[in-house]
Amino acid sequence: MKDSFLLLICALGLSMLAWAILHYLGDDAFSVLSAVLLISLGLDNFRLRRALARDRGAARK
Repeated sequence: MKDSFLLLICALGLSMLAWAILHYLGDDAFSVLSAVLLISLGLDNFRLRRALARDRGAARK
């Protein structure tokens, strides 16, 4: 019962967020969300490359 209630609250919150994004950004919503996605993917790639280089350096020692 508690899990289904929390799931309902989460769905309600995300639907309100989606409405707000589409309402306030309008036609620019897709462009803004695409830019945010590309930036986050680039930052994650940078972080993973640094972690991989650090792990490779530790394995060689």
